[in-house]
Amino acid sequence: GSSTIENWKTLKDDFPGQTVLNRGVSGTKTVDLYTYRERLITPYDAKQIFIYEGDNDIGLGWSTDRIVAQFATLFGEIRKTKPRAEIIYISIKPSPRRLKDKIQIEEVNTKIKEFLKQQPQTGYADVYTEMLNANGDLVPAYYREDGLHLTAAGYNIWKDVISRFMK
Repeated sequence: GSSTIENWKTLKDDFPGQTVLNRGVSGTKTVDLYTYRERLITPYDAKQIFIYEGDNDIGLGWSTDRIVAQFATLFGEIRKTKPRAEIIYISIKPSPRRLKDKIQIEEVNTKIKEFLKQQPQTGYADVYTEMLNANGDLVPAYYREDGLHLTAAGYNIWKDVISRFMK
């Protein structure tokens, strides 16, 4: 994942009893994870791989189809080297900084969710919906002042969602 994962400093503590490796790299896009997969994914005997990408792709103005195609390519390469691993995509989160991109974020999330439904051993961790209040609005307490990165309260939401997938 990108900086949202890299900045999750309590990740290991949030999932006690699990072997968790944080391979987040600030600023990455889906194509970067593809390019560096042999360094970030391949060396590890993972039974589950959680992917958070797409946020920076949208920030750079890339099209929905391009992001989804890059994810599908990445997915295919991971599946070749890790045929038994469960691959879980963490939905692109809503954020104040990307509010103008809300529709595209929802489109990318929906298309990747639909792609995953066609694949075995996958999951879709919907942090997007869980980070909105009952009215569908952003919760300011979940974000740092930059309007993009998460606070401890935001990571607690992620912890709750992702814990449903941990084995």
